[in-house]
Amino acid sequence: FVSGDNAPYSGQGDHNLYCLDHNTGVLKWKFYLGSTWTGSLHLNPEGGWIDSSPTLFNDRIYVGARDGWLYCLDANISDGVNDGYQELNWNPTGSDLVWKAKLTNTEAGYLVSTPAVAWNKVYVATTDSDIAVVGKEFGKLWALDAANGAIVAYYEIPEEGNVIDQRVLSSPTLAESEGLHRVFIGSCNYYMYALDAEPLLGPPPVILDRRWHVALNGNEGGCEIRGTPAYNDGHLY
Repeated sequence: FVSGDNAPYSGQGDHNLYCLDHNTGVLKWKFYLGSTWTGSLHLNPEGGWIDSSPTLFNDRIYVGARDGWLYCLDANISDGVNDGYQELNWNPTGSDLVWKAKLTNTEAGYLVSTPAVAWNKVYVATTDSDIAVVGKEFGKLWALDAANGAIVAYYEIPEEGNVIDQRVLSSPTLAESEGLHRVFIGSCNYYMYALDAEPLLGPPPVILDRRWHVALNGNEGGCEIRGTPAYNDGHLY
């Protein structure tokens, strides 16, 4: 859920992104983000469910779906003329859809992370599954060009010890301190990561540089980090 210009936006399990009137709750429009997969062996039956929360930045809405796509929409969609709202079908050439980017490589991959936007980039995390190894899932953090969705950089969560679960259900947090740009993200492998938000030099996509990582070990030897970190005045929570 995010609000801007008297219009809250929210994604739902019916594959739609909704826009409501801030004062009355009247539905202004809904945009269908259906699954783009059409095969018979899909391992992610939720398809285009929207578990990600939308992010609003500079009249653009960034939202991810479980089918592994990240979408950028124009926030200034008309609210219709006759019935007060319009139902917008997913259309890869429509003007309301600014761009979309596929970020998962397997049919079992998914995106539940909420995008973070700063420094002309969109940062978001995904999880893919290794079909050959039961229980093995690996996460990636992506940096995309906010204007056109081009992949600029990424960081793949590594295996840590005997933990084979590198899922990322957390969302990235961005911070600037003493002129340095940082992105923080947690993983189900018990580790919190701090990365340079600015990619290293080289042709894209390049690998984001890790500044540090630390295990948050719970009472049972480890704890999945699913919450999104918060940053303030040099402290990470």
